[in-house]
Amino acid sequence: MAEFLRALRDLGAPDVRVYVIWTVLISVAVLAATVGGSIWILGAVAVVETGWLDGLLDVLGGIAVSVLAVLIFPALTGLVSALFLDAVVDRIEARDFPALPKAAGLGLLAGLRIALRFALVMLFFNLVALVVVWFVPVLNVAVFLLVNGYLLGREYYEMVSLRRWPKAEADARRRRSSMGLLVAGLPLAVAAAIPVVNALVPILGAIHFTRVTHRLAASAR
Repeated sequence: MAEFLRALRDLGAPDVRVYVIWTVLISVAVLAATVGGSIWILGAVAVVETGWLDGLLDVLGGIAVSVLAVLIFPALTGLVSALFLDAVVDRIEARDFPALPKAAGLGLLAGLRIALRFALVMLFFNLVALVVVWFVPVLNVAVFLLVNGYLLGREYYEMVSLRRWPKAEADARRRRSSMGLLVAGLPLAVAAAIPVVNALVPILGAIHFTRVTHRLAASAR
């Protein structure tokens, strides 16, 4: 938990804050353009011939687009932040682990591929969790936290470890540390459930799991 609280403080550090700002600004700009364009199209196209009914459909469509935009905003920031995650991890490693040699890095395409795959996996497992919650409502909070804690831990551990180790070695390390990754991912799962805060989870996760990954690697030795 101390590592997670430290990661929260690091969001405001000058060498990290710039990436947080750029992620949010780009995400907001993309979302605003998408919502604005969708609302403009709804207003320009007459769905029905009755004026008042068409106007009502435009309003309802605008509301639906706006609600959808709020729901997908965290996923969008996750994709945008893939542009900066390598740089964020570099900053934390240089500050906290200066003895480490410079990592090869993921590269933009690999980072985007991981971010996209993670978004799809998160969607699938959360749909499965939703089915479980529907039939066993008492377990809804536990299911959400466990599923998302595991997925977040796995994703960010892989993102950090693949910068330094071959995939086979990174996967073997992940399997040996599965319980530790789940525990480290639980605070991120809580953050992912909080509106506005969830938009910061990608960079927060990168900071948090940089330290978690190297701590687990050191303990394994």
